[in-house]
Amino acid sequence: MYTIEELKKMGFAYIGKKVKVFKNAKLINPENIYLGDECQIDDFVHIIASKPIKIGARVHIGCFSSIAGGGEVIIEDYSGLSSGCRLISGSDNFLGDSMTNPCVPMEFRKVDRSFIHIKKHAILGSNTIVLPGITINEGVATTVATVVNKDLDSWKIYAGYSCKCIKNRRKDIILKYEKELKE
Repeated sequence: MYTIEELKKMGFAYIGKKVKVFKNAKLINPENIYLGDECQIDDFVHIIASKPIKIGARVHIGCFSSIAGGGEVIIEDYSGLSSGCRLISGSDNFLGDSMTNPCVPMEFRKVDRSFIHIKKHAILGSNTIVLPGITINEGVATTVATVVNKDLDSWKIYAGYSCKCIKNRRKDIILKYEKELKE
């Protein structure tokens, strides 16, 4: 893991207390990355911060996850990305009236950029993909390989390519534990 001194030399926008960033994580444009208290970024995470990326307190970003696309991303406190998650805040427009891919000059491309906002206590299961312009509300959980293509309602569990709500999540217990943790 990087020491706090090493992280400071990298030029992050903000570094909280007891931050853990493993040395095989690739963090591009750290001046746009905010690291909340006790967050953890595992090895083989890839973050491209063209716009601000705000990672809250006690957020865990699991190995092989990525955050890219050129839009702003906010991950609030106590949330997490399990291994292999993809937060895609922007993408080439694939409708056929422009060229695509980052090797083509911008004047020949149409890139749709937006935001992603993940609120407190959300947990994304392994290999979840979040598309641009999405808000994942407080307490949401996704199962493995969920594709999030719409805003998700608080304290629910979603699954699959169609991102279907399959059950409610226990808000009372989670908030009770958060309160105990802060005491």
